[in-house]
Amino acid sequence: MTTIKKANLDYYLVYSDKTEGSLYRNTSDGASLPREITVKHQTFIDSKTKVSSRRTVVRYDRRVVLADGSIGVVSGYLVVAVPVNSAVTTAMVNDCVGLSLNMHDHGAEFTDISQEVFVNQGQ
Repeated sequence: MTTIKKANLDYYLVYSDKTEGSLYRNTSDGASLPREITVKHQTFIDSKTKVSSRRTVVRYDRRVVLADGSIGVVSGYLVVAVPVNSAVTTAMVNDCVGLSLNMHDHGAEFTDISQEVFVNQGQ
């Protein structure tokens, strides 16, 4: 995969390495304000089930100009752990992470959750 589309923006592959992971970047806001998506995988043995599993981290970073003119970073992470087994399907993974990925699309059930949880630090 050499590009990722998110919110009508194209993220272009900067590098892909089995050890370091992958980095995708969009510079439509300028070179000093890139948006980046990083993907990394790690295999491990689940401590409870003793099953071989894979942990994937997807990180999204967006650089923004702050009120004082400095540049800050807004970041979000998604961590998914999946047993390495043919019985695990895409539908199962989507069911597990769907809330995290789509909470802003669920109408009244999640109205203003980003403001309340992430900005106001509500619990």
